[in-house]
Amino acid sequence: MAIPAPEGTRVRMAIDENYQVNKATGEVQRPGSFTTKDNIDSVDNVRNDLAIKPEFKDNVTHVQEFEIKPGTRVQESKVGSQIGSDGKVYEGGGNQVEILSQPNQKQSNVLIPIDTPIPLK
Repeated sequence: MAIPAPEGTRVRMAIDENYQVNKATGEVQRPGSFTTKDNIDSVDNVRNDLAIKPEFKDNVTHVQEFEIKPGTRVQESKVGSQIGSDGKVYEGGGNQVEILSQPNQKQSNVLIPIDTPIPLK
C-alpha cells in the first residue's frame, strides 16, 4: 500500500559508480526508484539481501543515504528474489522502499542526499 513519506524518512541506495556518480562533484546523479532502510555495507549485501542483479547495476561501488521529501508517495515491502541472466538466484529478503514519483517528477527532486556517497567494502 502506498503512503506519503513522513518527515525525516531516511533511506539508502546502492550506487553504480560508472553512471550514478558525477566524476567532477562526487555527487549522485540519476538515482533510481528502489531504496532500503537496511544498512548497506558490502556488495555481497547488495546482491543477496537486496537482490540487485548485475543486469540492474553492474559496478556497485558506493552507498548513498537520502532523506525522502515529506509527502512523497512510497511503498515499503520485502525484496523478492531475482534470477540473473546467468541463471543465478539472488535471494532478497531485505527491506525495500519504492519511491512512487508522479508523472514528470525527477527522483532527484524527492531524494535529498545526506553527505556524499560512501564506498562499499
